[in-house]
Parts: sequence; structure tokens; C-alpha cells
Amino acid sequence: MKKIFQYIVLILTVGNGCMVAGQKQLSSCYDASTYKLIDTSAVYIISEMMGKPYFVKSKSDTVMLNTANKGLQFYKDGRVTAFDRQSPKNNLSGVYCINNEKQEIQFKMKHVQSGKFLSTARLEIRNDTIISDVLPSPQTKGYRIIYVKSKITHK
Repeated sequence: MKKIFQYIVLILTVGNGCMVAGQKQLSSCYDASTYKLIDTSAVYIISEMMGKPYFVKSKSDTVMLNTANKGLQFYKDGRVTAFDRQSPKNNLSGVYCINNEKQEIQFKMKHVQSGKFLSTARLEIRNDTIISDVLPSPQTKGYRIIYVKSKITHK
């Protein structure tokens, strides 16, 4: 009985580790064209999610997201942060590959039931707007988020 339990734990541990290992990990890539597409001195605030304007509940009323401060911050070394100023513990670090050939971001995430997984989004960049299509995974059917550039910086 003890051996069977150890065997099951081993299978679950190896299987859980393969979840991330089996997924294609994005390598950060950037060049001169990257900084014509994105601005690393600005943040991109969520303005729409799944086709609806993004709203946040507050104690007194419902307010537009520009007061909620959720969005993306890109750095010159290929890193990207998905931040939430109201809950900094929910910030995610990831990588981006943005140039004339490819426009993607990826975050390593953890799900309580399925363990670690990679969340990848394909981007379409139009001037100061980023349209992010999060690809389907075992944890989600996929969805769209629209970000708009803001000069307010993320700390």
C-alpha cells in the first residue's frame, strides 16, 4: 500500500512538472523595431476585457479602470509585468517577444488544481493600443484584453 501511494505521488509530481515543461516557453526577443511598437517609459492600462469596458467595484460606486491601475509595464531587457496597484501581490512577471516578426507575451502562472502553466498572449499593436488575445489553455478558453498607453508609470 505504501509503495502504491509513493508511486502515485511520483506520477503526480512528474506530471505536474511536465505541465510547464511540455508547453513551449517563449524566449524574450527585441530589437530596434521593438521600441517603435511599444514604449518602455509608459504603462498600458486595461480599457476593455472580453468586449466590455473594464469596470472595478468601489465602496461607493463603480468607477472606470483608469483609477484602478491594472495593466502592463514593458522593460528594455525583454521583461514585462502585469500589475495591479491595488493588490501588488497579484503582480506577474513575464517575458515579451515584440518586433516586426512576432508580438507575444508570456507569464508563468500557478493554478490551485493543475499546478504551474504558461499563459501566452498574441498581441496586435496599433499606435497607443495593445490588443492582447490570451490563447486557450487547460485553465481558460482564451479571451481578449485591450490596453491603452498611459504616461503614468508603474512603481
